[in-house]
Amino acid sequence: MIHIVAQWPTARKDHWKYLQYARAIENQCYVLSANSSGTCNGTNFAGESLVIDPFGELVKAGPAEKEATITATIDLMKVKEIRQNIPVFTSRVPHLYGE
Repeated sequence: MIHIVAQWPTARKDHWKYLQYARAIENQCYVLSANSSGTCNGTNFAGESLVIDPFGELVKAGPAEKEATITATIDLMKVKEIRQNIPVFTSRVPHLYGE
């Protein structure tokens, strides 16, 4: 599970969302992301905190530009299932990555 805490402005909220989905898919794990909302020093923040599953499916989203607490039930067995069905980590070659 990856927890992401961020402060993405409304002007770039689509970028915020796409990157959260990408992290879930590429790591085949849940992503729980919290984004700021409201305004600070003239910048409006997007909100839209997200819970995304290991297959890149939205589990729960918070409201746009509004403070809220979201809760979601996650199935940790889904991580194992996705990783067995799409074994991307078996092709790693760490000895080639350097130090």
